[in-house]
Amino acid sequence: MIHIVGLGPGAPDNLTLGAYRQLTTPGRTVRLRTGRHAVADYLRLAGVEFATYDHFYQQGEDFARVYADIAEDVLSLAASGQPVVYAVPGNPWVAEKTVDLICKLARERHLAVEVLHGMSSLEAVYGELGLDPTAGLAVLDALDGSDMQLNPGLPTLIAQVYNRFVAADLKLTLLEHYSPDHPVSVVTDAGTESVRQVTLPLHELDRREYGHAEMVYLPGFSAPPGPGLRLEELAGIMERLRDDGGCPWDQEQTHQSLRPYLIEETYEVLDALDAEDPAKLAEELGDLMLQIVFHAQIAAENGSFTLADPLRLICEKLVRRHPHVFADVMVSGSGEVLANWRQIKQGEREKDGSCPGNILDTVPRAFPALLEAAKVQARAREVGFDWPDMEGPLQKVREELAELLQAVAEKDAAGILEELGDLLFAVVNVSRFAGVEPENALRLATGKFRRRFAQVTDLAAQRGIDMNEATLAELDVLWDEAKEKR
Repeated sequence: MIHIVGLGPGAPDNLTLGAYRQLTTPGRTVRLRTGRHAVADYLRLAGVEFATYDHFYQQGEDFARVYADIAEDVLSLAASGQPVVYAVPGNPWVAEKTVDLICKLARERHLAVEVLHGMSSLEAVYGELGLDPTAGLAVLDALDGSDMQLNPGLPTLIAQVYNRFVAADLKLTLLEHYSPDHPVSVVTDAGTESVRQVTLPLHELDRREYGHAEMVYLPGFSAPPGPGLRLEELAGIMERLRDDGGCPWDQEQTHQSLRPYLIEETYEVLDALDAEDPAKLAEELGDLMLQIVFHAQIAAENGSFTLADPLRLICEKLVRRHPHVFADVMVSGSGEVLANWRQIKQGEREKDGSCPGNILDTVPRAFPALLEAAKVQARAREVGFDWPDMEGPLQKVREELAELLQAVAEKDAAGILEELGDLLFAVVNVSRFAGVEPENALRLATGKFRRRFAQVTDLAAQRGIDMNEATLAELDVLWDEAKEKR
């Protein structure tokens, strides 16, 4: 039989009568997870014989290993027929990994376990800080690191801040959601006569020493949730949709099946930009963000990477490629910025072995045709393969148009396809020299055609003209009228 009891937050007065009876019952093997607790001295004075697992912490590689070793030792004692009392600080059910592990393994090995509730250090901290948890309070574990479910709108109490290393990691996590000057209270030895607290700004959290009995408290604030919290919320929703009991359609998707949606959402963002509609742009950027989170969730399920990885990589890249902002490099203007960017990018490719032998191989073949043509021409220009001025591309347009007309006259289908492509490629060259994005130019032209055709349709309806029956000459009259209205 394994009896698990809590020693309370510190002072012997907080030890429950039930726990004391278990600890002092003759014939029981008593083990304390740690002797660094005021009740341990009290038990010695009361004549209770016990041993601690403090030496496991000195020998173990990490907490997970220590907890596993402690659990195995307790279970081995119980399996040998000895009634065991295992005592932990505070309440056995609060932030006690060893208790969870012992209970799980005991069920598998058919060993009986009794857990007695006790007073945790949380209640002591509530009293010290004057907190009523029923008014809203988040209680978290510092050892959960970036996995903590932070909600800055709620007062938050964080346990297990054992040392400055844990405090440093915790500070970095908190700074993603709170300002550097957000007040933080550190409560030490709650529930004992030596209890004390200090309040400091968040950015100083790791500039003090910590022991085994500290808790960190952050008051909530009413500011709107930051982007980090919202991104975590979106990632959580996506995980739920893909999980058992989620959405069948979402569960069926793969990286490849999502390709068209990624492209569609990107173009809908461009439509919102062209419309100069901020509300629509915010909505469409959200839809595009969903696609990114969707792909990251699939990658996480495959063991490839998590959402944190692309975020980390882009942050590192931006810092690395902006040495004029984050280092001491001086630049004279945007032209030098772009030159540095290309040089740094080339160095990165050479370093990781991804530098292609052909500079044109750096242009993705999945680009839209106009964009691919523009990027290919720009890459060729980087090595000096380009016209000296716009006259060359303009002359090339004339040549390609003449060759296209000849292919049309000869009714050469293959020739028409080839010459039309050459003409489009030459037009892209002209747009590049003119400083115009061909994709945008064509989109504007298409938009103009849409508007004028809509006007033609309206004019035809106003005048009782059936467009399906009208002659081209009649429609041209309406078209010219629409052009005059612009």
